[in-house]
Amino acid sequence: MTNNLPNSISRGQVSRLFPSLSESNKEMRATSTFLSVIRAVPELLDTLVASVGVRINDRTTLQAFTEVTPARGSDGKYRPDGLIYVKNKNTWSCFVETKVGKSELDKDQIENYLKMARQNGVDAVLTISNEFTARIEQSPIELSRKAIGKINLLHLSWREILSKADALLTSGGVLDREKRFLLEEFVRFLRDQAVGNTAFAMMPDGWNDLNERVLARTKIKVQDPILDNVAAALQQQYSEMAIILTEHLGVQCKLKLQRVEERERSKWTERIRKNIAKNGISRASFFIPGAVADLEVQIDIARSAISFSVEIDKLAPRKTPYGKAAWVLSQLPESKRGDLLVSVRWNTRAKNLDVRAPELLPKLFKELDHSSDVKSVLIKKVISDQVKFKSRKKFIVQIERELIEFYDNAVQHLKPFIARVPVPQKNKERLYSANETAIESVIVPDFLKRI
Repeated sequence: MTNNLPNSISRGQVSRLFPSLSESNKEMRATSTFLSVIRAVPELLDTLVASVGVRINDRTTLQAFTEVTPARGSDGKYRPDGLIYVKNKNTWSCFVETKVGKSELDKDQIENYLKMARQNGVDAVLTISNEFTARIEQSPIELSRKAIGKINLLHLSWREILSKADALLTSGGVLDREKRFLLEEFVRFLRDQAVGNTAFAMMPDGWNDLNERVLARTKIKVQDPILDNVAAALQQQYSEMAIILTEHLGVQCKLKLQRVEERERSKWTERIRKNIAKNGISRASFFIPGAVADLEVQIDIARSAISFSVEIDKLAPRKTPYGKAAWVLSQLPESKRGDLLVSVRWNTRAKNLDVRAPELLPKLFKELDHSSDVKSVLIKKVISDQVKFKSRKKFIVQIERELIEFYDNAVQHLKPFIARVPVPQKNKERLYSANETAIESVIVPDFLKRI
């Protein structure tokens, strides 16, 4: 097809929902199906690319093509799987490259697509695979700033696409019957593993070796090759956990990163490597809309332990430290407190008071050797099972199950203290009324009125 093509491509086929491709060509079948669905249900594309400033509405012209040949710079060796073209007042387009199953993105291939994008006035390159990233603006492959230039390098996992499609179906939005039917079939298509296993399911080979070396207190350098796959795997697992929370709660939950880490994935990788090399620990924070605070996760390789915590710093103005800590604990159902820990943190350098939730009693505070006030109260759960922790599969199952359990048993019940809005006092109103009446009853002499 050459008619009505964007200027950026010389050849391309309009994406088809039922492409005439062999069963073995899973990659192109997945590409064509995805691009056809976003043409028919543009709301899906809107939710996927909104964060990069691309908006889709009823007046948007949306086209999608497969098997495209760039108009300039194509040498025949590399050819993008597709092109998305969006036209509002301005135009936006991106080359699309997909991978399915265990296939990973190829660095040389993506560098060539970025070069083609620059030569043909294409705004972005979108990659889709079963590799996870925390943001669409992050790529699972490390490229230099020079290679990327001004082109937006975007990435989505099939898991993220599945999650967003499922969220559209459950949100009760404005989808008509035909769009809903197509989206339901697309979700079924992805869940039937047409693109492979969309979930992150296993830690890499180096996980066991890293555990043994940390437990043996063997010194690990930041640039140790053993950290390469482990750091990448933890990035994918943390990203998967944000999706799990989003699906569980029906609101957009996010993995929190520093700004520089959002721009450069390598900075995030570096932080993970440093924390493991120095302390044998890796941490992640999750923002949950409406929650009392961020949900913190810590993986302690040195102790084969996983901990989940949430810190409350807006406390009720109780007279005693015990009263403030007890106020937080009182929000949790008694039946759910058994395996939780409470950490009372002070507004001085005094040591935290750490105690099992059922054992939080007034006498512990009377035995303190200081009179500091409470700054915050941390609710925490620690899981330590060395066998499961060292298992590449069971570690993933455990951390995902415990994440949801901690939210359900603790986080969802916790609320910050909010002072009541003051109300007018009735006796004051009567006083003002009486005073006004008294003033009105005073007789003012005529000579004073002339002053």
